[in-house]
Amino acid sequence: MIIDPGQFSCVIHHPSSGRFPGTAEVEAGRDVVVHLYDWPFPDSGTFSPSDETEPLGNVLCELRVGVHLILIDAVAHELLPERLLITAPLAIAAPPGFVGPQSRYFGAELQITNCHRVFGTWPIHSLEWPKEAADSGTERYLANWDADSKVEVSLGGNVDLIAEFYRSHSFNDRYRFELQSRPMFNLSASEPLSPSTWMAERLQPLRELVSLATLEQQRITIASVAHPDGEMRDSEVEYSLYSRHVDQAPYAPSADSVHDGQTLFTLRDVADTAEAILGRWQRFRDDQPGVVEPLVTALTQPANVRSHFLGLVQSLEGIHSYKFGPGAVTREEHSARRKAVLAEAKATGVSAESVKWLRKWVDTRGQFRLHERLMQLASDVADDTGSVPGSQLNPDVIAEIRNGLSHGGATYSRRDLEPHVRSMAIVGIAQLLGIIGVPPTNISRFFR
Repeated sequence: MIIDPGQFSCVIHHPSSGRFPGTAEVEAGRDVVVHLYDWPFPDSGTFSPSDETEPLGNVLCELRVGVHLILIDAVAHELLPERLLITAPLAIAAPPGFVGPQSRYFGAELQITNCHRVFGTWPIHSLEWPKEAADSGTERYLANWDADSKVEVSLGGNVDLIAEFYRSHSFNDRYRFELQSRPMFNLSASEPLSPSTWMAERLQPLRELVSLATLEQQRITIASVAHPDGEMRDSEVEYSLYSRHVDQAPYAPSADSVHDGQTLFTLRDVADTAEAILGRWQRFRDDQPGVVEPLVTALTQPANVRSHFLGLVQSLEGIHSYKFGPGAVTREEHSARRKAVLAEAKATGVSAESVKWLRKWVDTRGQFRLHERLMQLASDVADDTGSVPGSQLNPDVIAEIRNGLSHGGATYSRRDLEPHVRSMAIVGIAQLLGIIGVPPTNISRFFR
């Protein structure tokens, strides 16, 4: 159930104090906001200066147009005396009486920009048309739909995914003959999940996985939940989700000879291991945000080449630490070895001045240096990236440039930095694919 954007008169159901009138703002790609002029503030009747918000949980908002909005994890904010607004990071549109604020759902459906590129299938198997225009009689145009174009995978946690193309047509129009596909993800769970769980643990990670596969920042175009627990489970009604993460702008793809083949992997390629891949991706994303965010940002979002360079250095250092640790030995072992070497130098007659110099300049932590990290990372994926033009790292130069940029002692042109950005991006992607268990065989599709 989709609501056209706009402002709507509404009534909010306070969890314990009745109904209150207001105005709801429902916009695509934005969180739902409700403005109110009356509200049962806690205790004395007003918010205290130190308590300007009130968590409400899930609340019912009745729009005067005959639609119910379920506001998920809503929060009331005081603006002025007797005026406040309610914000919700997620809202569900439903017909009146179908679901309640605490309903959970067995299914979800969504579309992600450019998701057709990761399906690994074509919905239209073949096309036929006349070689020449007929002077009389009729001409035959034929499209063969591939019923096997959908891909089914398990995502773990008792959740299954079907990636398939929905179709629309104009067969009854004597002026136009059209068959169009629309890629969609359909998820089903054996146990019902809350809307916030669907969004945070299933829909958003899937969007991020499509972004990784296409090396482009992707958005959720539409999303909904379905099959609520209780009496309405068998209903075919879908309950649209509204959030800043959902654009409410579904798309239908067209053939693109340049971009259609540009994916690091497709669902069909990884169907047997999709559960493990998504699990590793979620864990790595959650555990290593300092690695994932700068790498994905550098690959999918436009920015100054200097920012890309520094972000990729940070990401590659993080990947190396994740795989090999901060140093060849623990800090304690390195400290003990350093102490022993200094003592040995002093005992063998090294001058006090030299011992002082050693104490000052011999590293106290024993961490890998940047050029060592880069050399090892590049060596690990050399077999996968060696044939990709521009994949050869220059660790010493990268380390020198990083120091210059970080300390403000040097400036570098776009031409100076771009080759290193490219080589670090190639190595970073190959390393990330290895961590989540995806064969890096398609890297050359992006870096030609």
